[in-house]
Amino acid sequence: MGGVSPFNIADQVKLPPFTLDNVRDLYGQYTAETGQPFTEEAVKMVYEQTAGQPWLVNRLGTLLTIDIKPRTLKAIDLNDVEQAIDALLYEENNHFDNITEKARQFKEAFIDVVFDGVQHIPGNETQAYLMTYGLIKSEGRRLSVANPIYQKRFTKTFFQEARALADVSHGGYYTTDGALDMDAILADFEEYIMQIGVNAFYAQGSPKEKTGQFLLTAWLYQFVERGHGSLRYELPTGLGRMDILLKHRRHKYIVETKINHGRLEKTITRAVDQVASRYLATERADEGYVVVFDPKTSVGEVVDPEVREIGGRQVAVFVIGIGKQEPNASSLLRKPDENGFGRS
Repeated sequence: MGGVSPFNIADQVKLPPFTLDNVRDLYGQYTAETGQPFTEEAVKMVYEQTAGQPWLVNRLGTLLTIDIKPRTLKAIDLNDVEQAIDALLYEENNHFDNITEKARQFKEAFIDVVFDGVQHIPGNETQAYLMTYGLIKSEGRRLSVANPIYQKRFTKTFFQEARALADVSHGGYYTTDGALDMDAILADFEEYIMQIGVNAFYAQGSPKEKTGQFLLTAWLYQFVERGHGSLRYELPTGLGRMDILLKHRRHKYIVETKINHGRLEKTITRAVDQVASRYLATERADEGYVVVFDPKTSVGEVVDPEVREIGGRQVAVFVIGIGKQEPNASSLLRKPDENGFGRS
């Protein structure tokens, strides 16, 4: 109670993950000494968000008892844990510095795991390295990031490194009622792709959907950073796995990404049906979007957005060219279409 946290742990000491009972016992020892309890929901949330990673469990204990609710006998609850996690995600400390350095060495492989793009391959040196340092874990054939806090923290880092920079205070990105103008946001994302080039799509030979998904998620993340909303990606639902779910001021925006490997029309039709039939109704979302990365369309070549309707639900479609050949100069100007899309 004197201001020095009992939740201290040497980062260099390798410990197995705590179980839920371990976390409950650890925090229970603090309660026994001080009289300040943790609600069962708070303990479970700490465990779920850390997956029992010892340093994270102890660091959250420090934040909760020293910064969030110090010198009181009031119970630490779910809201307190949410505040502590938010503070931790933006904190600079040696633990994150050390482990980020490891993640950065195999950035592409780590991002693949974030977007659920790979299976566990026993003997794979890169995967073994990331598992040794506790960044990822395997459950049978499935690989996943070791815990939700690591996933949130390191994707923030890599999003920033993607150089996806927009002036999010720009009035053109918002409607008169304060909602996001996704048409303007996605139009400028296309210009961003033109600026950075398309080599990232071809780093492993044939273009990959997860490259576009990562870049688009990094672009959209700017609009919800620092508590202005939330952004979730590769979100499991009862009807499939949603690529991107963006929430901003009580509005929901669902974005599905595709890469065109065959006929563009067929790719668009399937994606629109997926968004309209599976996600908009079940999520009670306001707006649906499909972004198709097309290797058969030259980078910089403008394809006017369109709106398609299925069962009374509207989905806006954006086709972004990632073909390596240079477009004709005349195709670089976008004119507004009849739906009002387009930015010159």
